[in-house]
Amino acid sequence: MPSFTLRKIIFFIHLWFGLFIGVYFTIAGVTGSILVFQEDIQVHYLMPERTAVTPPTPAAKLMPLSKIIAGLRKDFPDATDNNFALITPPETPGGAWFLRLPSGKKTYATTVNPYTGQVIRQYPSNETWLDWVDDLHVNLLKKAPGKIANGYLGLLAGILLLSGIWLWWPATLRQIKLRSTIKRGAGIQRVIADLHNVFGFYSFLLLLAVTLTGSVIVFYAPVQKVVISVVGKSRRLPPPKVVPPPGAHWLPIDALLPAAEKIAPESSFVFILFPTQPRQAFLCYKRAKEGIWPDTRIYINPYNGKVLRVDSDSTDPLDTRIMRSASTIHFGRWGYLGIKILYAIIGLIPLGLFITGVLMYIRSRRTKVRRQRRRRLIKDE
Repeated sequence: MPSFTLRKIIFFIHLWFGLFIGVYFTIAGVTGSILVFQEDIQVHYLMPERTAVTPPTPAAKLMPLSKIIAGLRKDFPDATDNNFALITPPETPGGAWFLRLPSGKKTYATTVNPYTGQVIRQYPSNETWLDWVDDLHVNLLKKAPGKIANGYLGLLAGILLLSGIWLWWPATLRQIKLRSTIKRGAGIQRVIADLHNVFGFYSFLLLLAVTLTGSVIVFYAPVQKVVISVVGKSRRLPPPKVVPPPGAHWLPIDALLPAAEKIAPESSFVFILFPTQPRQAFLCYKRAKEGIWPDTRIYINPYNGKVLRVDSDSTDPLDTRIMRSASTIHFGRWGYLGIKILYAIIGLIPLGLFITGVLMYIRSRRTKVRRQRRRRLIKDE
């Protein structure tokens, strides 16, 4: 009797969580499937010039970055040093440089021709359909309150998944096959139920990992405290400081980049951060195409071009690696195209679960209503 009561409680939780949290779960899943390819969509479709820019003449050569920046400083007199500090290199040789430069009272994502140093286009921030999808996925279109709600809803979605696997769990080995396949030739009601089981069973582990890591990202600080209490806190080294030689000036950025290009050659540049303070190091941030901890941070002395220190995710303190892995796992950054495709498919599973769940509920309600009518008719007779 107690087990039957427990099952009824869990079924009740799963049913009503599925009907209400399922809407959120579907939205999060579909938008997540799109955002798995966010960088690819942005680079190849929204900003195709970042992969290739047509040379003005067949003999045209790439301009030194220092010369491009010097020209942009003249064209954008209102831009600050910070505007020119953070730069994203081209995705491929001959692609456009990417900066954020002002125009009027706003700052725009800006692509720059690597051959001429001229601005190709300035993109309004947060105004593309991809920005809307990102805002819906991360903030539910409500900024900070939406982000917090997202974290709690993610936890409820995790409960939905756990209750579902508990209800699915078979009592015998023979039932495993029955509950993990679709019966051929069965009626529509059985097919819908089998689809619901199959969707949930085969996606359970990855869906649960993606869902809970999303909540970890939202509640980063409290989760980090728990992690530190378990594994201990290791001191992470701060960025190295530079001692400026008397009368020395920073080397041009073109003289600093080659040192970073030699380190982690299998990785590509995510961004470069030129110093804005005399004691600040030149930072190059690179990312490998696979791995739970794919990032490398290279600090270079801007006065002499020597590498000061190389940090990587894989050598960071354990508590830092655990927390950073949540982001990597959630966004599917740890593998090649095949992993991204798998994540995109998994993101559509909540839609399939929601549709089959709703259909099961509707058919169940209809059956219940018919039974009640029959009972009334029998009583009336």
